[in-house]
Amino acid sequence: RDWLWDLFTFIAYMSIPLEILLVGYTIRKKLMEGSFTFQKLMLLLVGVLFVTFILSCGVTHLLAFLHAWECTSAVAPIPPYCIGMLERGPMSSTITIAKATTSIVSCV
Repeated sequence: RDWLWDLFTFIAYMSIPLEILLVGYTIRKKLMEGSFTFQKLMLLLVGVLFVTFILSCGVTHLLAFLHAWECTSAVAPIPPYCIGMLERGPMSSTITIAKATTSIVSCV
């Protein structure tokens, strides 16, 4: 049951930005003290890119979970897109786009 691990991985990925928000809220006061410098801007940009990367990784696992769950809970006759699970079907292009977005964000 790989789809169950996709769900757990999605939950783990979603906990990372939540923790960053909670810790970032306390650090924000120190970050905003004084003038806004280039270093502070770069730190903010790196933080936003990291959170975007983590969220896109989590969304990829969520889409894989939803697709697998839909295919495993299907009653006879099995929908044709469930044969070959992630290779084809209505969610396969969405998962591919999510993985491509993850790759692009990680390269930035």
